Parts: sequence; C-alpha cells; structure tokens
Amino acid sequence: MVKLIVFLNSELRRTLQSLCELSMSTTRNLDDIYYSILEKASTLQNTINSLQELSLLTKQLHLDLDGRADELKEVWQEQINSFGGFNAQKERIDGLDSRVKTSREKADKLSSRLQAAQERIRVLEVREGEWQATVNRK
Repeated sequence: MVKLIVFLNSELRRTLQSLCELSMSTTRNLDDIYYSILEKASTLQNTINSLQELSLLTKQLHLDLDGRADELKEVWQEQINSFGGFNAQKERIDGLDSRVKTSREKADKLSSRLQAAQERIRVLEVREGEWQATVNRK
C-alpha cells in the first residue's frame, strides 16, 4: 500500500511537472504572438500616418498649383491685352495652359491613387482584425 502511495505521488509530481512545462511553453507562445501582433499594428499605424501626411501634402500641392496657375493665367491675359493680342504670345500661353491642365489631371490621378491605397489599407485593417480574432479564439 505504501508503495502504491509513493508510486502515485511520484506519478502526480511528474504529471504536475509536465503540466507546468506545457503551461510555460504555451505562455511563451502567446507572448510571442502578442508582441508580433503589436509590432504589425504599429507598422500599420505608421504606414497609415505616412499616407495621411502624403494625402495632405498632395492636396496642398494641388491647391498651390491651382492658385499659381490662376495667377499666371491672369498675368498672361494682361500681357496679351497690353500687346494687342499677338498670336505668337497667345499660342505660348495656350501651350502653358494645357501644361497646367495636364498637371491638374496628374494631381487628380495621384489623389485617386491615394484614395485607392487608403481603401486597401482599410481592407487590410479589417483582415488583421479578423486574423486577431481568430488567433484570440485559438
């Protein structure tokens, strides 16, 4: 009977030791996953902040270009009027005006690309949230 108690006691200790090791291993794995998620979330947040800054800078550039284009157009119109509407100057102004319009179109395209990138980021955030929920459930 004593041998049985000693055997059960040693078996219980081994089982307890095994359970402790499994618990520590699981805790380490969960910690690693948690810090990995935090790192990825931080990287994603930095990317979003950079894209927002880029968006603001692009909008400001677009506004500046529009303002400068309007100023130039007024100056050119005054010069044309002062020269009596010479055709050579008018053609040069029309060429510059078309370049300004092309620049505006490029700025609009960049804005739309930026909006598409922001949408992709939103989708990635949703996926990341779903992945985190899956990991948390596991």
